[in-house]
Amino acid sequence: MSTGSHGGGVGFIGAGSMGAPMIDRLLGADVPVTVSVRRPEVAERLRDAGAQVVDTPAAATRGHAVVVVCLFDEKQLDEVILGEGGIASHLDNDAILVIHTTAGPQMIRAIADAAARRAARVLDAPISGSATDIRDGRLTVLAGGDPDVVAAAEQTVSTYAGRYLPTGALGTASTIKLINNLLFTANVQLVAEAARIGDALGVDESALLATIGQCSGASDAMRRMALESSVAAFGDRVGKYLSKDSDSALALASSLGVPSPLLRHVAVEGPLPLGVTTPA
Repeated sequence: MSTGSHGGGVGFIGAGSMGAPMIDRLLGADVPVTVSVRRPEVAERLRDAGAQVVDTPAAATRGHAVVVVCLFDEKQLDEVILGEGGIASHLDNDAILVIHTTAGPQMIRAIADAAARRAARVLDAPISGSATDIRDGRLTVLAGGDPDVVAAAEQTVSTYAGRYLPTGALGTASTIKLINNLLFTANVQLVAEAARIGDALGVDESALLATIGQCSGASDAMRRMALESSVAAFGDRVGKYLSKDSDSALALASSLGVPSPLLRHVAVEGPLPLGVTTPA
């Protein structure tokens, strides 16, 4: 079996709200999974589901041609991969490290440089979707990197993804994902503003979202918000994720001298307190 296939099993780091259903999909497809878990209750559930549970990320990394990382943010990536005793120093020769965490392209390239010192390779693979999308096999995965790496990782990633979208060189997937998330945040704020206007004009929020959701003003943000109990509840649930990625996108654009005043204004000044803080 070629390098990058999951014939020898998959190492997995990050069994959180998004990582856990990925592991479930892999196990459901009879792919052996070795996973690093900190919380005892999660360890017990995954062990009962058939995963090999280990105590450290390094132990989940060694001996695997594919290692999947699904952590919350860049800080965790830095600690787990590049920090003292990080998994970059435990990758097997020619292994593929799949990074699902949304991060800036600079971080992705730093990880790739560290992996290269072990003759390992990196797939820049941020995700778009929810835990439900993962469970239902509808997750979208962006795939940036060398074409052979993108091709080699597809079999494993497609076990839990419905769409696998090559984006170009390493770093392009993360850049596109950050822009996507900033645009989504702006769309969320626009939907919230539409709901505010509707309420002021005597239109029920749920009726407004359900109706416009079938008209030309519909968006994916509106569809997702309509499934919540209220627009405000949606903002409360996803705010920390939207603010993290929107701030990262705005900071990246600013560092490269690319102005983004309109998207920034909508994301920051919209009616929902999402926590986007990057200054103009």
